[in-house]
Amino acid sequence: MPLLTRYFLKTAILYFVASSCLGGYLLIAVGLQRSVPLVLQPVYWHMLLVGWLMQLIFGVAYWMFPPFAKGQPHRRPALAWLTYAALNVGLLLRVIVEPWHGVRPQPGLGWLLVGSAVLQVAAGWMFVITIWSRVRGRGR
Repeated sequence: MPLLTRYFLKTAILYFVASSCLGGYLLIAVGLQRSVPLVLQPVYWHMLLVGWLMQLIFGVAYWMFPPFAKGQPHRRPALAWLTYAALNVGLLLRVIVEPWHGVRPQPGLGWLLVGSAVLQVAAGWMFVITIWSRVRGRGR
């Protein structure tokens, strides 16, 4: 299993555990009829869907669609690692800034959320660029 795949999968598992703990906290708060911090719900969904599911898909895709040859131009390991970094920096930025901005809105924090979204979307496009040549085939 490639190193990048292991990083994606281990990070996905960490986000799954973290989002499960946060989801459990939110459910317990509702069950005890405590005030549920609404700013944590989007964080929960992002950790679960982007942190766990998307990283799991990216990691398995890098593993299942291997490059054809080391010297070929369709091998882009640096772009694949940049995808990992952009996705995780963007997600961590969102996990930290979104509740902070929800509790104490400040003008600069909104731009950090925009930066977070840009990093996550860029990671998605970098993934497509990296995987496309692996799916397309050798002869083209």
